[in-house]
Amino acid sequence: MIRSTPILGEKEIREKFPNYMQRVNETYRDTFVDDRVTAKTEKRIDPCNVPENLRLLIPAVAFWGESDDGLRCDLVELAPTELLLEVVNMYDEWGEEVDEWLCGPESENTEASDEFIDFCAFSIACDNACTELMIREV
Repeated sequence: MIRSTPILGEKEIREKFPNYMQRVNETYRDTFVDDRVTAKTEKRIDPCNVPENLRLLIPAVAFWGESDDGLRCDLVELAPTELLLEVVNMYDEWGEEVDEWLCGPESENTEASDEFIDFCAFSIACDNACTELMIREV
């Protein structure tokens, strides 16, 4: 399958949307009591724990796959409309394959991998992005 939507990871988002990233970093600083947290940092995702067909999504999952509900909502609500459109378009192309993994046998594992949880959070972030676009009437 040919994919037409770019997969934006944290590096690309920082370059393309610096004002957004500044606001995200401020949110992270305000959220964490630990003075060592000064900005959002990209997660480390082990590709060996991700189905091969989904590995291209790792940069996006590393950014949007925030397991903290509040921070994940902030990522979406602070995002410029252009970025949300890219996230929704990306998930339109990949969502079926992601859902196959998330609804497959690993979903019944009581000890899911960190990567599985990250992809779950990513899926939720994409749903939230769609809802946010509806709220913005885009």
